[in-house]
Amino acid sequence: MANWITAIAAAIAAVATVAYFIATVLIFRETKKSADAAKKSADAADKSADAAQQSIALVRQQLEERARAGAFLVTDTIDLTASAIEEMLKSSDLFAPNVAGSLPRIRAVLDQRAEGVLNNAAPLRQDAAKELSSAFDSLRTGLSAYEHFHTRFAHGYTMGSPDFTSNLQATRQPFERALAHLRNAKQALSGAPPPSAP
Repeated sequence: MANWITAIAAAIAAVATVAYFIATVLIFRETKKSADAAKKSADAADKSADAAQQSIALVRQQLEERARAGAFLVTDTIDLTASAIEEMLKSSDLFAPNVAGSLPRIRAVLDQRAEGVLNNAAPLRQDAAKELSSAFDSLRTGLSAYEHFHTRFAHGYTMGSPDFTSNLQATRQPFERALAHLRNAKQALSGAPPPSAP
């Protein structure tokens, strides 16, 4: 009987050892699956982080490109408008061809670019945006004054008459103020403080 008990104990020990071995193998497989899943998750997190970094870099690049384009729009508009005003103010006769050629360019700036220029100038320099806003207001006033002047004196005006001279000066002043504001805005964009505007 002692042999029989020993044989049963040995068999039970053998079955327990096999069961322990099987349980160990199953636990190892599950642990490996968990480790593989964790590695895949870590790799996915790395890829996601890389994609986020690339996205941030792309957004930064787009913002920089937009800022450069905005700065170009602002300076180009200042230069275009200033040259149109300078061309217009060269003549003391507001009915001269150079004046007639400048007015559509000024109107186009006000109609097509002014709002975008102000939106792009504000992030660059607030003082430049303020000068540009004043310039555009002066240009609107100047165009209105020109239309009034042109309506009043287009037919049979007498250059040199007191009425003509005072109206001519009143018509030119808003354009001169606009030009000063444009120059101040350009100076502000270059980093220098603008002088006081007229």
